[in-house]
Amino acid sequence: MHPLEKHLLARYIDTASRSPHPKHKHVAIVFKKGELVTWATNTHYEHAERRAVAIANMYGYKKGLCIISIAINKANKLKLGKPCPPCYTYCKKHGVTEVFYSTNKQTIDKLK
Repeated sequence: MHPLEKHLLARYIDTASRSPHPKHKHVAIVFKKGELVTWATNTHYEHAERRAVAIANMYGYKKGLCIISIAINKANKLKLGKPCPPCYTYCKKHGVTEVFYSTNKQTIDKLK
C-alpha cells in the first residue's frame, strides 16, 4: 500500500486531531518501502517530524525513510504542514529521503 493513497488521508487527519497541542494539530508519519514505521504528533515542546524520525531511528530504521507531515485547522481541514528548516535538516540527517506535506489547497506536495 502506498502511503499517499487517498483513503489513508482521513486516518492521517484523525491522528493529527489527537495532538495534545491546543492550537497546532500536526502529525508526522514515517514509512519505509510503503510500510508504516511510526507516527508522532507535535507537543508543546517538540515538532511532530522530529519526534517521528527519532522514534523510527530508535527502532533501527535509519535509511530510506519517507515522511508525511500533516497539519489541520480547527475544522479538520488540511493546512500547511511543510516542515520548518530545522526539522527538514534533522529528517535528512537521520535517514529521510522523501518528504511530503499538506498544503492550504487541500493537497499533499513533495519537497524537492
